[in-house]
Formats: sequence, structure tokens, C-alpha cells
Amino acid sequence: MNDKKINELLWDFHRELKRLNNFNGETVKTYISCVQKYERFCREGLDIDLLETKEEHLFEFILRLKKRVSPSRTAHFRAALRRFFKMLHLRMEIEHNPAQNLLPIKRAKPTRYKHIPREIIFKMLKAIDQNEGERNGTKKRDRLLLLILWCLGLRSMEVRSIKKEDIKIMGPDKKMRVADCSR
Repeated sequence: MNDKKINELLWDFHRELKRLNNFNGETVKTYISCVQKYERFCREGLDIDLLETKEEHLFEFILRLKKRVSPSRTAHFRAALRRFFKMLHLRMEIEHNPAQNLLPIKRAKPTRYKHIPREIIFKMLKAIDQNEGERNGTKKRDRLLLLILWCLGLRSMEVRSIKKEDIKIMGPDKKMRVADCSR
């Protein structure tokens, strides 16, 4: 397969992830990178065309990955390849989807999502309040973001997706509250 065809397929995959599946930009970049690495593995390691992929090629690739990268990263590769080959199958670029039987990757339970102790949050809030160079509006924003992260356990991408319209002044006490952001 020539580079032009690969680029067309990757561009179609990019569009599908962005528009049809509403993936965020970082996830799209990660998925595209995963497919590109698999394509290079096919070309250099197996001496086959990407569209000639069989289940055993994907299994071999995933097995090699598991030795070099974390289970979480391996799971990203699996998800990207499953979605990519599903797209190719639906577009009739390939007759059979070789990725449909890829088994889930068992991930270790994350240890980085431990509860942040209340004392640490209070120290961080105090540091925001004591920052003399900041405007009052900026301090309120920073406090709100910190409290949202802490109280709701949100990841940074989820906090960044909150829009101005999602934050409303509600109730008789006229305090700011986050409206229902589930979309």
C-alpha cells in the first residue's frame, strides 16, 4: 500500500473519531499514533501490507507491546486497532475484521487516583488566597477549579470541558454552583 492510501485511511479515521464519535483531540492523536506504529510494524517487521493484516499479526504485535509498555498503553493500542479495523471493514476496505477477537487487556488498579487529604486541599486553597499578584476573579476561578477537581474526582480534561454556561448562580444564597453537566 502506498503512503497516499495510508494517509487517506488515517485522515478518514481521524474524521470518524473527531466528528462521529466526538473523541477529544488528545485521544485522536493517540489512536492515530497507535495505528501508525502498527502500520510500521506490518511494513518493517512482517513485510506485509496493512490491509493484509490477520488476527495472528495483531496478536503478535500486542504480545510484543505487552513486554515493552504498560497495560494501560497496551489497552490504548488495542482500542485504537479495534476501532480502525472496524472502520476498514465497514467501508469494505477489508473483507474480515481481524481485530474483532482481540481480548481485553487486564489493567492494574490505578494507584494514582488516591484521595487527596483535606489538609492538602486547605493548604492549596490558602496558597491561592495569599497570592498577592492575582486578581480576585482569578482567585475565585482557581478555587472553584481546585474544589471541583477535589470534590468530584474529575480529571483535568473533564474540568477543561466545562463551559461558562455550565456554571450558574442558583438558589437564594446566590452562590455559584455547577449545573448538571452530563451531556
